[in-house]
Amino acid sequence: FASSLNNLAVLLEATGRYAEAEPLYREALDLRREALPPSHPDIATSLNNLAILLWQMHRFSDSESVFLELFRFEVLLKGEDAPATLEAKRCIAAVQRDAGQLSEAEANFRQVIAAAQSNPENDEEFILLSQSGLIKTLRLGLKLNDARQLLSEVLPATLSKLGADHDIVVRLNEERDLLRG
Repeated sequence: FASSLNNLAVLLEATGRYAEAEPLYREALDLRREALPPSHPDIATSLNNLAILLWQMHRFSDSESVFLELFRFEVLLKGEDAPATLEAKRCIAAVQRDAGQLSEAEANFRQVIAAAQSNPENDEEFILLSQSGLIKTLRLGLKLNDARQLLSEVLPATLSKLGADHDIVVRLNEERDLLRG
């Protein structure tokens, strides 16, 4: 039943019906917590879905809280530097950035990047995505020289590895344009 609720919530979210999707995501999460072992991956999926929805609704504090819960869940199951754990922390940083908590976001992005670079399990695309998030955070925090410097290091390598049409390259080019203005 939880999967059906979750699937319906996904459809509602996809059509922009966030207020209707939220209680379904919450109910699916509650049902999964009751029915599944505490370490079941479907619980992580439910937490992630709810956190993303709250983020889309600009309920940054709520989203950050759920992402923190997901982060703690992943730390317990997989460890501090596991890809899923770092993804949860990257999302926390992005939500903090969108909420205007730029120093916290910057610190979290830097921690994610350092941990990801030191762990061969993390793929290069994840590192580039995190660096893109840090560049945007630096720009918004008016650390323009730092943002330009990191962009000059990241953009050429990203372009050659991923190609001009990749989402990360498009984001980096947008940042480049904003930093020029």
